[in-house]
Amino acid sequence: MEQYSIQVLYDIFQIPFVCWGTKESFQYPGEDIWQSPIVTDSSLRSSLEEICDTSQFPVIYLENELIFYGVFGTHEKQYCSFGPVARYSVTPMVFEEYKRSHHIKDMPPIRQIGLGLLTKLLAMVYFHCMGKQLEYADICIRSNDKYIEKWTSEEKMEDYWLSQSENDRQHGSGIAFENQLMEIVKNGDVEAMKEAMSGNIPDVDGIGEVSSDSHRQMEYMLIVSLTLITRAAVDGGMNPEEAYALGDVYLRQIEGCSHNTGVLTMLGIKAQIEFTEKVRAAKEQKSQFLYINKCKDYIAKNLRKDIKVSDIAPAIGISRTYLTHKFSELEGMTIQQYILKERCEHAANLLVYSDYSIALISEYFCFASQSHFGSSFKRFYGMTPKKYRLLHSRIINDDTYIE
Repeated sequence: MEQYSIQVLYDIFQIPFVCWGTKESFQYPGEDIWQSPIVTDSSLRSSLEEICDTSQFPVIYLENELIFYGVFGTHEKQYCSFGPVARYSVTPMVFEEYKRSHHIKDMPPIRQIGLGLLTKLLAMVYFHCMGKQLEYADICIRSNDKYIEKWTSEEKMEDYWLSQSENDRQHGSGIAFENQLMEIVKNGDVEAMKEAMSGNIPDVDGIGEVSSDSHRQMEYMLIVSLTLITRAAVDGGMNPEEAYALGDVYLRQIEGCSHNTGVLTMLGIKAQIEFTEKVRAAKEQKSQFLYINKCKDYIAKNLRKDIKVSDIAPAIGISRTYLTHKFSELEGMTIQQYILKERCEHAANLLVYSDYSIALISEYFCFASQSHFGSSFKRFYGMTPKKYRLLHSRIINDDTYIE
C-alpha cells in the first residue's frame, strides 16, 4: 500500500500503521516519532502473523480486554496492522505499563475508538490492497487466549444436555416465571409481585445448571433477573438513569454477599419489590401530571365561562377531592387561584393589545364586578388595570399599533 495513502488514513483516523514481512517494512508515524509494539515485541509480532496465516480475511485481534489491533496478511507473506487502539480510555498508569511490557520508550497516546470503526477501516484498506470487497461480518474477532480460541460451545453441549436430563432440569418454568415477573414490574403491580413471591417460585437448581457451585448458580441467576427487571422497569416508565443506577447498586451488593445464599435470595426479593414500587410511583406521577394537564386544558377552553371545580373533575374522569389535592400539591395553588391567575393574564393581553373598556374586559372574563377584577389584577401585577394599560398599551388609535 502506498505510503501517501497510509499518511492520509493516519491524518483521518489517527491510528498507527505497520507493514512488515518478506519485503521492505514500513510504519507510520515513522520510527523517529514512535516505536511500534509490533517492532519491539517479537512475541506480539508472532501472534499477529499466526492469526493472519490462519485467517482468510482481516481480523480484529484483542491483545487484552482493552487494547486491540486490526490486521491482515497478503499472499506475499506481507502483514499489515492498524493499532494499537483501545476500547475505552487508557489511563496514564495503564499506558506506562503497556509501554514497559512491550519494551517501548516512547509512543503516541493510544486512541480510543469503537470496534465498528476499525472494522470499516480494515474493509476499506483490504479492498485497496487485495481488490476483494468484504462484508463487515467477514471480519472476525480473535484473542491471544489460546484456551478461548480453541474452545467451542458445541463440544460442551452434549454434556450439558445429558446433565439436564439426568437431573430433570428444564428452562420452561423459569422462562414463564421470568416473563411473569417482567410483566408485573412493567405494570408496577406491587400487590401482584408480593403474591408472586409467596406463590410457586421455580427452584433455581431445577431450571438449568450454569455453575456446579450452588452459591454461584444463585448469583448468576440473580444477576440475570436484575438485568431483566431493570429493563422491564424502564419499559414501565421508570427513569432509565434511575433504573440502571438502582440495578448497579444491587449488583454491587450481590458482590459483597460472599457464600451466603440466603442473603442473595432476600436481595432478589427486595429488588423485585423495589423496582415494582418505583415503576408504580412513576406511573402515578405521570397520571397525576396527565390529570393536571387535562384540568388546565379544560380551564383554558372555558375561561370565559363561570367555571366550577365541581364541573372539572367529572369532565376529566377523576374525583373532585383527588383533583383539588393533587393540583394544590403539584402547582402550589388552588384550582380557583389558578383560574384567577389565567383570567388576569388574558385580561392583561387585552389591556395591552385592544381598546376594549376595562368594564367589558372584566365582564368578558366573568369577574363578579369591576372592583373584583381590579383587586384581583392588582394582586398579580402590583397595579390597577387602568395603570397597567397606561404603561403597556400598544394602541395609539383605532387602527395604529406601536411597533
